[in-house]
Amino acid sequence: MNKQYNLKPLLLTPGPVPIPKLILDSLSRPMIHHRCSEFEDIFKQTKTLLKKIFQTKQEVFILNASGTGAMASSLLNTLSPKDTVLVLSAGKFGERWAEMALTYNLHLLKLDASWGQTVSIQNVKNLIDKNPQIKAILVQACETSTGVLHPIKELATLTRDNPNILLIVDAISALGAVDINMDQWGIDVMIGGSQKSFCLPAGMSFIALSQKAWQFNESSRLPVYYLDLKKEKVQAKGQTAFSSNVTFIQALHSFLLPLKEINGLDKMIQKSEALSQMTHRFCKSLNLNIFAAPPSPSVTSISLPPHIDGVKLKKYIEQRYQVALGGGQDKLKGRIIRVGHLGAISTDDLKRGLKSLALGLQFFDPRLVTKKDIELLKF
Repeated sequence: MNKQYNLKPLLLTPGPVPIPKLILDSLSRPMIHHRCSEFEDIFKQTKTLLKKIFQTKQEVFILNASGTGAMASSLLNTLSPKDTVLVLSAGKFGERWAEMALTYNLHLLKLDASWGQTVSIQNVKNLIDKNPQIKAILVQACETSTGVLHPIKELATLTRDNPNILLIVDAISALGAVDINMDQWGIDVMIGGSQKSFCLPAGMSFIALSQKAWQFNESSRLPVYYLDLKKEKVQAKGQTAFSSNVTFIQALHSFLLPLKEINGLDKMIQKSEALSQMTHRFCKSLNLNIFAAPPSPSVTSISLPPHIDGVKLKKYIEQRYQVALGGGQDKLKGRIIRVGHLGAISTDDLKRGLKSLALGLQFFDPRLVTKKDIELLKF
């Protein structure tokens, strides 16, 4: 299996994503001090632009932490020991919510859906009705490990008018690819991450709280220091409570500036949807099944035939065609391939990646994908 060295490596995972030249150039700019007026101006503009992505009038905080750090911050700033939380779990990152809840001495209720499926709104409502002590519902918008899209808008109808319960949404792999309106829907805490639609490396995250969530913050008793959002209220003045990630923030500013144009967010969402539909057509043309129902526009998980080892397939495609696809995690390892539709991934990138997947399947089973199938591929 010789590498095709004439091919440029292509990253088609659901995060991290390819970093476009605009961002690479920004990342290489000279360092400036995080307490100077030049940085303050950039920081304020960046935070204003982030509000458009979150579709909120609330403050969006920038944290020097991966998305998991923002997830932790969401709990530490709103809850108290022994508070009851309901985790809606349908994959690896739903399990992460549950692990966090137990780590922070919260009382855990858990509603599981089969991996690749989503939860029933009626079942969630029943649990809320039976457990009025629930303080927060913890959920992903897109469960990245399976590609399923949770019904966030419908879940928000269960909490929006209830002053005693928060809806906390990890939207890390959905923001910028899926239409999620924080204010209009009534989401109380929403979280994003730099390595997805924002086209940056991992290491920076974003979080916004509703007015109701800030009321919870007043009575929160979980110990918090570095991720304390009260400290981070200085961000409204163009500063951070601790040292700022100047390089990443400059790059994020460069990414967000073009989105000031009319319908900038809509165009991002439409692009991810178009890439998603292209992948669905590819699957249909090769009689491959999409694993998640309903699937997220940000990532498509493709079920592999039982006799195909997804780990070996993924490795072969990386070595032979220089294309990195996402694999299955945990119980799905070797069973699915995940294709990202986020950030700077282009139509040509996706066509190349999907063709490499078809050729990889052909290598492992020529009966499964024939030469004619590849010639007639529909994207």
